[in-house]
Amino acid sequence: MQIVLHIGTDPQNPEYLGAEIEFVIGDEKLTIDKTSAIYVPKGVKHGPVTWKSVERPHIQMAIVLGTGSLREANPGGHR
Repeated sequence: MQIVLHIGTDPQNPEYLGAEIEFVIGDEKLTIDKTSAIYVPKGVKHGPVTWKSVERPHIQMAIVLGTGSLREANPGGHR
């Protein structure tokens, strides 16, 4: 299972992400334009992630829970 965070960096408006991101989870395309967290259950296909626009820096952080090794956490072999 995985939690994917998209975090805006404007201290005056922390909900403002400063980007529009398309995130595919299962067969559904999500459009993300606010600070958010997405829970991805174990075994659910997800990706790709596509930045449609970027207005200011922001943070994307993936937290992988319940893995025993880097290989299990990264089955796609991304570097």
